Amino acid sequence: MKHTKVAIFSTIFFVTIAFFTATVPLAYADDATITDNGAISNNNANINQSSATTVQQSNTASVTSTATTTTSTGGNSADANNGNATVTTGDATSNASVTTQANTSTVTQDCGCSTTLTPASAVIVTGNGENSQNTASISQTSQTTVAISNTANVTNTISTHADTGNNSANANNGNSTIHTGNITVNETIVNNPINNTIVTTSSNQSANGLVKIAGNGANSVTTSNQNNNTNVSVSINNVSNVLNTSNLFASSGNNTASNNNGNVSILTGNILTNIAINNALNNSIVNVTCCPPTTPGHDGGGSQIPPTTTSNGGGNGNNGGSGSSGGSGGGSGGGSSSGAGSVLGASTGSTLPITGGGNWMALGLFANMLMLFFGVYLRLRSGRAPATC
Repeated sequence: MKHTKVAIFSTIFFVTIAFFTATVPLAYADDATITDNGAISNNNANINQSSATTVQQSNTASVTSTATTTTSTGGNSADANNGNATVTTGDATSNASVTTQANTSTVTQDCGCSTTLTPASAVIVTGNGENSQNTASISQTSQTTVAISNTANVTNTISTHADTGNNSANANNGNSTIHTGNITVNETIVNNPINNTIVTTSSNQSANGLVKIAGNGANSVTTSNQNNNTNVSVSINNVSNVLNTSNLFASSGNNTASNNNGNVSILTGNILTNIAINNALNNSIVNVTCCPPTTPGHDGGGSQIPPTTTSNGGGNGNNGGSGSSGGSGGGSGGGSSSGAGSVLGASTGSTLPITGGGNWMALGLFANMLMLFFGVYLRLRSGRAPATC
């Protein structure tokens, strides 16, 4: 009797597990089901989904830069000497650099182009009576708005004074020589980047919805509509006001050698000036990625299976309902006079997968087989048949 109770308990346990695993459905964000309604019924199911993403950035920068350099080896004098007079000045080098960066905006919103997205919504139309009118609609709308405003006011001023001149050798009793050095001035003004914007967003951020039409009565008419709209709006307004000023004074001259009794020689140095101004303003890059359309797999996972029309075989009855999707025809199922056909509709020009038990049914079958073998094992081990009433 003890073994019989164990066998009964095991049977109940495995039957419960098999039933549960075979009936667990795939969850969606939104579900709408039209099922088991009577004949000549008129049924409607609508799912409306909308999402809006708004990104706003406003940047204002005001920059004032001033650089002043003074370099001098001149202003020397050798006057009223009884012998020779010589004035030699060294070289003068001046370096000035100003670099400004302002207003960098980066917006990244990418769907990743996943091929395994869960359907955002599902509409199931099954098991309705004959001559029923069924309408199923899915509307998905996604709006992405990016608005960026950058304003930059930049003022750069460099003032350079370099002098090796203004030397004198006057009233000398011998020879007079003035030799000035060279002048090199390097100025660099870099405004980079100013108002730099990079926007990356997607034009396809959700999977298609799923519509299943199956097992409806004779002469039933089911219409399925699916509308997916994705709108991306990117607005960038860049304003740059940049003023670059270079004030440069460089001299190796203005030298005097007068009232001398000997020879006079004045040799001035060279002046080399390098001024570089680099402005990189209002650079905007917008990338709108377009992911390929994603159609979800069936409940058991895996690849998609084209929709089929099933037939129970034999007979001349016409029990299959008709279905249409997005204005295109679905189909009618044939079969015996007591059987009902099933049609899986298509949505917006793309083939929808067959939904159903799939792997869950296989798991349930395996559990039942395991239950059967376990019961046989317990019976053989008991050494006798279960007690009868």
